Amino acid sequence: MSVEQVAKAAGVTKPTVYLRYGSKADLVRAMIDRLEPPLPTPRGRSVRADLVRLVRVGDEWVDQHGLRLVAAVILEQTDHPELLARFRERVVGPARQAFVDVLRSGIERGELHAGADSDEAVDALSSAYWARTWVADSAGPTWVERLVDTVLTGLRANP
Repeated sequence: MSVEQVAKAAGVTKPTVYLRYGSKADLVRAMIDRLEPPLPTPRGRSVRADLVRLVRVGDEWVDQHGLRLVAAVILEQTDHPELLARFRERVVGPARQAFVDVLRSGIERGELHAGADSDEAVDALSSAYWARTWVADSAGPTWVERLVDTVLTGLRANP
């Protein structure tokens, strides 16, 4: 993501962008502040259905906002660590909490064993799309269900 690309997409000149945003970091900060984190309301019918929905919404969020913003935040973290902190607070934290909430509901309903709401389970579910993006152009139409089923294999409560 460059200021030139942003200016072109907005139909303005690069100096016009700099009139509003003093630096690329200011521009990225403003973009982060306008983001709506991917937080669908869990339906509570089953932990599987709610997890599939969360992963799909995350996938759609990335398609909508693109990887460029995430890349810009990561690339700027050395000079502007506050951008990554803001992105974590605004997007990553709430999205992770949504996974925790669904897993905890599954524990309360007896679908999952105690401790299924661990950071590792949330990592596996919330980060899988990113990992998959790097290794393949397309995960296929049933990838989300296969992912959730694989993770749930280790999290299900014993009958």
